[in-house]
Amino acid sequence: MPANAPAAADDKPSGCKPVPENVAVDTTPPIITRVPAPSFKTGQVGTTAVPITISWAGTDATSGISHYDLMESIDGGAFSLVASPITASVTENLNPGHSYVFEVRATDKAGNVSGFTAGSKFTLLAYQETASAITYTSGWTQQALAGAYGGSVKYAAIAGKHATFSFTGSQVAWASTINTDRGSAQISVDGGAAATVSTNGTSLKTRTIVYTKSVTSGSHSLLLTVVGTPGHPRVDVDAFFVIK
Repeated sequence: MPANAPAAADDKPSGCKPVPENVAVDTTPPIITRVPAPSFKTGQVGTTAVPITISWAGTDATSGISHYDLMESIDGGAFSLVASPITASVTENLNPGHSYVFEVRATDKAGNVSGFTAGSKFTLLAYQETASAITYTSGWTQQALAGAYGGSVKYAAIAGKHATFSFTGSQVAWASTINTDRGSAQISVDGGAAATVSTNGTSLKTRTIVYTKSVTSGSHSLLLTVVGTPGHPRVDVDAFFVIK
């Protein structure tokens, strides 16, 4: 063949790799396997808003999930995008006194997108230390405290003093004050086993959730009893929060 003759149709340039045949193409969208649901987390709350973790689950059998889109509806309003995380949970600062619905969709690494899947509507409620849903034995003192949720707390420092919080919902949280002079309390729900919760710490932290509990949706009673920790017995009731 002359040097300048055109290459035959089946000639392949040296160094080129053959294109694989029957390559699988991912056209299947991911699946949301668990709907978005809220939960309390321990730690400091805002002056009004409460950090709530919204978590869900999803799966994609082929290329894997790239990210999620989480949408929020407040009090029945239109949904709006609040986050596009890689992981299947986010923490949102929610204001008590409102109802919320979250929905989520997943996008896989091939660009396939699932439909939106919505969780159940829930309401976040806040109960200040003076709320009628809380009853106290004698020996509790009301005190203004800078940084507290709502600006004040009730406290007791004698062992056996207790507060009873009656609520309706599926989750409850207790907010207190952490400091070097604070002690422990025992908490039980509906007469169950008591958990000992310490509010002692190396520095002052106000409006801090120190205890959370998930329960069967319905009416419940939480009993908080002061332990009377030697040297630092004081326990504050700042607020209770409920997911209903």
